[in-house]
Amino acid sequence: YCIFIAFIIMLTPYFCLFVFFFSSRRRHTRLRRDWSSDVCSSDLKSGCRRKRRSFFENELVALLEMARRRPLLDAMTVRRGKNKGKLLAKVTDENRQRLEHLGRERALIYKTMVLTGLRKGELGSIEVGQLELGDSFSFLSLDPADEKNGEGNEIPLRQDLADNLRDWLADKLSAFQDEAGRR
Repeated sequence: YCIFIAFIIMLTPYFCLFVFFFSSRRRHTRLRRDWSSDVCSSDLKSGCRRKRRSFFENELVALLEMARRRPLLDAMTVRRGKNKGKLLAKVTDENRQRLEHLGRERALIYKTMVLTGLRKGELGSIEVGQLELGDSFSFLSLDPADEKNGEGNEIPLRQDLADNLRDWLADKLSAFQDEAGRR
C-alpha cells in the first residue's frame, strides 16, 4: 500500500500534464467528451492520506525488537553479488558487540519516547541528574528551557522503563570504567 502511494505521489506531476494536454484538446474539439471529470483529483494537500492511530502492544513490541536487532542485521547483510540480501557477511566479535549495544540504545530511545511522550529535542536534552530512579517511584525532571511550552515538568516513568534506564546507566558506567582502566 505504501509503495502504491509513493508511486502515485511520484506520478502526480505527470498526471497533471496529461490532464492539461487532453483538456486543451477538448477545447479544440478533438475529443468529443471531457473524460477528465471522471477522474478524481490528485491534489496532494487535499485530505488525509491515512488515519492516525496508536500502536497496538504487539506492534510496539515488534518495533522495539526490530530497533534492537537492526544495526547487526544491516552489518550482516550482503549488499551485492550472488548472495545479495542474505545474512552471510562476517562481523568481528568486537563489531558485533558494538552493534548490539547500539541496537539496545535505539530500542531504549524509542521506548522512552513512546512511554513518556517526549519529543526528540526534549529527550536529547536530558542529563543523568534529571533522572530520579527510585525503587518504588521514578520520574524525569525536564527543565523549562528544554520543553516546548517552557514550563518544566516532572514525568513519571513506568517501572519497566525505569529498570531499563537503570540497567543502561550501569552498562555505561562499567564501559567507562573499563576504558579508564585500559589507559
